[in-house]
Amino acid sequence: MLKKSLQIAIPFGQLLTQKGVQLNIGRSSHLSSLFATGTPDNPKPQIAADEFINSIEYVTSVASGISEYEGFDLALKDELKPLVTSHIQMSRAIGQIAKGLSEKVQGYLADMPVEGALSNFNIVQDDLPSLFDFPSVMGTMENTPKQLGRVRLENLVSGPRDADSVAGYLASGKKEQDAAVLEAIEFYGQNFLLDIWHTLFYPGSGRAVNGALLASKPAGERATFFLLGGLIADRLFNEVPKDGMGSLSYFQNQASNIRDWAMQNAAIAYQEHQANVQNKTLALSYRPDTKTVVVCAPVYKEWLLKGGTAEVVLGSLLSNLRSYTVDDFANRAVEHLKSWNSYCTFHNSAADSRRATLLRSTWLMAFASDIGNIQGFEEGYRKANPSHAEKCIEQARQYLDTKGLMALEQGTHVALHLVAKIRFGYTPAYDFLNDIDQVLTKNIDADVREAALVAATKYIARYLASQILVTRTK
Repeated sequence: MLKKSLQIAIPFGQLLTQKGVQLNIGRSSHLSSLFATGTPDNPKPQIAADEFINSIEYVTSVASGISEYEGFDLALKDELKPLVTSHIQMSRAIGQIAKGLSEKVQGYLADMPVEGALSNFNIVQDDLPSLFDFPSVMGTMENTPKQLGRVRLENLVSGPRDADSVAGYLASGKKEQDAAVLEAIEFYGQNFLLDIWHTLFYPGSGRAVNGALLASKPAGERATFFLLGGLIADRLFNEVPKDGMGSLSYFQNQASNIRDWAMQNAAIAYQEHQANVQNKTLALSYRPDTKTVVVCAPVYKEWLLKGGTAEVVLGSLLSNLRSYTVDDFANRAVEHLKSWNSYCTFHNSAADSRRATLLRSTWLMAFASDIGNIQGFEEGYRKANPSHAEKCIEQARQYLDTKGLMALEQGTHVALHLVAKIRFGYTPAYDFLNDIDQVLTKNIDADVREAALVAATKYIARYLASQILVTRTK
């Protein structure tokens, strides 16, 4: 192996000689001791590069009793074995520290939300709950006498109710219908139920839903609001609570008026929803402030099955000319998609920048935390260099500022640089570990032990090369 290396090196030595480069071996080095027997007058003054290489070839050829270059190889191995073994062990320990840092940051990364373009937008599907499928419920709604004008809403009871108590007024004893009621409550949430109570039966609490806000609710949600309110009012009419306000006749008259008015509004909203489905009105309203599009669920679902996409709907929100019907979306799909793609380009760039900034902070925080855990083999150096940790943190900050999102997310190389090159930069660990990584990266079939052997060989070459003195005469 050495003979081949020397043969390859000779032409380079000749080239260096032409450039006026002279080489020699420094005093008190491993190379000087190895060549002492072959070159009695070593160390010589600086000599031409090709002559230097030829002198090495001479040394490796004259070891008596052993053919070719084996004698020099064996001497080199015996001389450097303790040093190489020591550095390999230290490099392995440093590699484990780098691995631990990488795993720590990867753990943070796994919990870090990905800021996708769609995550900032909402498509709210408005639909009627299955409660509207029950003939008895629909009959109550459709057969309720039409109430002219608006009912004066005031406290019907003297005390508050929690969500469970309000839900109790909706229990009919009919298993399937009660399950449908619970399904609706679960979909809209308990606050929705409390909004009904405070708006229709206990407005004095100050928590009633504003009339304009109630009117702005999409048809399906509004129909559900009033239907549940009407059913509660009917229950109160038939089962007057102990804290009911006023006389029995007053209470029942008020409950009856609320029931009829609520059912009338439920019927109106129901018909509006049905008209949206019949007219294929896909988008019901746009709310740019919350980046929300409210869609008619039956129309939207059918449109998706036929090839429509959420991106087209959201592109309409971002467009100057918005679409509402299925035909509108078909005619402007290309325009809407272009608007969405333009937004995504801008958003993704900004999101990547924010994510990279967050990752840099995460890496630096983890690195600064780890550097406080001093390992046994670095105690001497750290005592002799008390400001080492502070300098390393600043170097890490500068290094991380040069890294893009992809490098920061991959982690392995970043951790190796931070730990081996910055924290333990005074050791040969980085070159050794990086060489192993390079071998494994370039050859997926390579064994870790093979990669370590290559790294050790390169380490020895670098170590010995560092003992060769270089000067120029031109």
